[in-house]
Amino acid sequence: MSAKHTPGPWWVEKDGSAEHRNEANVISGANGTMIVYGQANDADARLIAAAPDLLAFVEDWLDRQGSDENYMTAKASAAIAKAIG
Repeated sequence: MSAKHTPGPWWVEKDGSAEHRNEANVISGANGTMIVYGQANDADARLIAAAPDLLAFVEDWLDRQGSDENYMTAKASAAIAKAIG
């Protein structure tokens, strides 16, 4: 599978500007690329930032499953398809 997202790792920071008083979440990726700005609460921001790691884990898990199309493999494949479009 070929993901077309900004490569990980991603991380969460707070916007320290006076306008946002360190309240807006900024999720950044490679080379300082901004992924999401200010739209996520703290828990959602951490989940979004973990997305590349979670995707890599599921892809690795699927590779280890071989050609066995069981329920979990189908669910994981569907989740990846949803994530990468």
